[in-house]
Amino acid sequence: MEIALQKWGNSQGIRLSKSLLKDLGITTEKATFEVKVKNKELILKRKKESKLAQRFEGFDYEAYWDKWDNEHPGESKEVDWGKSVGKEIKW
Repeated sequence: MEIALQKWGNSQGIRLSKSLLKDLGITTEKATFEVKVKNKELILKRKKESKLAQRFEGFDYEAYWDKWDNEHPGESKEVDWGKSVGKEIKW
């Protein structure tokens, strides 16, 4: 397979086809790669997202807090963990 280098604004880039990404198991629009140059070859290696990031993918925190504000009007979002018992920093 051949891929052409193309000008994008002030940079240059390559496009990866949907079928190539599917062969790599990349089905989401968001993917991160490590880029290396070795012996004048460009190497792209997919970085896996952390399990925590995967769990929160698509989480809308603004909607979450809007719902909180509607269900708990005037209530603080801070949690009272009790008094200090060790060397916690006191503000």
